[in-house]
Amino acid sequence: MLFQGVWCTLSEAHLNGSGPTRLEVPAGQSLHIIMQSLPGDPVCSWSRGPDPIRGGYSMAIPQTSVSDSGEYSFGCVNCGIISSLTLSLLVGPPLRRPSKPHLKYIPGRRGFLPNFQCSSEGNPKPEIKWFNNLDKTGQGSHGNETSKDSERSNNTEGSKPYYKTTVMCCAINPKGEECSQLYDYDLDSSRSVDDDNEAPEITLSPGQPLLLRCRERENSTTQWLTENQEHVSVYQLSYKGIGMTYLFFESVRVNHSGIYICRSNKNKMKSTHIRVLEKGFISIDQLNESSTISAQEMPGFCLRALVSSYPLLRCHWLGPGGVQTQCPEPTRLWKNR
Repeated sequence: MLFQGVWCTLSEAHLNGSGPTRLEVPAGQSLHIIMQSLPGDPVCSWSRGPDPIRGGYSMAIPQTSVSDSGEYSFGCVNCGIISSLTLSLLVGPPLRRPSKPHLKYIPGRRGFLPNFQCSSEGNPKPEIKWFNNLDKTGQGSHGNETSKDSERSNNTEGSKPYYKTTVMCCAINPKGEECSQLYDYDLDSSRSVDDDNEAPEITLSPGQPLLLRCRERENSTTQWLTENQEHVSVYQLSYKGIGMTYLFFESVRVNHSGIYICRSNKNKMKSTHIRVLEKGFISIDQLNESSTISAQEMPGFCLRALVSSYPLLRCHWLGPGGVQTQCPEPTRLWKNR
């Protein structure tokens, strides 16, 4: 059995069993094992091998590690009758939040659409879900899981459902969620200042993948260029009257930073600024260090801070009495404030 909590309660039914009771927990947890009260007021104790640990019904390990794995014995004596059990403890790898998913473009065979592959590591093994919008609404797809590794997911999804939508893959386990996306640019739509679906700037770390796509109705051709008008390697295809051009870097480097422009032969164009940073940053752009308000203003008062960072921070306000209030996270992956 797998426990992600910190408490394990045993009962009289576990005593004098035919084999050891198995318990599996992740490293780094505080573990408390408790035997329920037994009839007759017996004298009980815990031991590991020949070494007694403590008397009584409970045993605690403040922080589990792999070295704590092994067999533990619990024994009781009541009116000369001995009752016992053996607990086989296995301490596995520590729980880990999913890693930032690696979203990869897989070219299709001649005449076939491409696939996308999403990979992430974590403990427990992350579950991968695919979405066709940036708000992650709707049911989503589970794709095709191909990895048999206990901590790594490799999930493949066909591109057919996403030929005129974005693509987002998210890796999820009990420790959290991380997402990656295809950055989609539609040359048939105009970009407004408040457009929340096309990224004007994308910040990455060296080694991360980058997948861009621009699209336009057929009878036009599109190409990706850098700010000095250099052509970059692309994948071009057409499906249901939509012409698409993909730009994919499996592992970006600092020298990939710059302005990337998608231009069609109809002189339509859109651009995005790619920043590849070797080091993260954090800056507080706006914060009122003190505020004076009246009692009448208190119910509707709100503290506000504007913080820019990369990678994205998960922050909270700490109020009087130690009360924590989580800050809202940006609604889009490319926003870092």
